[in-house]
Amino acid sequence: MFKPNKKISIIVDGQTVTGTLTGVDYYVLEDFGGKKCKWPSYTLVSKQKAPFNRYWFVKWQGKNAPWILWTKSKQRLAPKKAKMIFEKSGIAHIKFVGDFGASTPWASLIQYKAGKDKYYCLERFANSKVMYFSGQKIAKPKIVR
Repeated sequence: MFKPNKKISIIVDGQTVTGTLTGVDYYVLEDFGGKKCKWPSYTLVSKQKAPFNRYWFVKWQGKNAPWILWTKSKQRLAPKKAKMIFEKSGIAHIKFVGDFGASTPWASLIQYKAGKDKYYCLERFANSKVMYFSGQKIAKPKIVR
């Protein structure tokens, strides 16, 4: 859908953020119940300050699946009322196109829904430290022409 080197805009809290798509990670996750799901994760960079110097968006598999913007989080624990999303947590096999950053062919993820349109994720790639992300539901990103 989106290809590397394209400028992509998203609307976050009423503000438009534009970045350059540098890579796509294609996740195939086997959840804790043994079921598989897949989604692309799009990596963007910009000259803006954190959290938008490097950020990601995904669209999970399914007709009504949300678009989610992910940014790095300093928070080490999921919010107290967050509920684990079992079907989006497990071990993922990853293939990448373009800049793969810290990605490796395998990663473990634990993802949470932390409110109506809020999410939280812990992810660990092979030979890396655990990374923490906060997410929020967004409208479909747009290619800037």
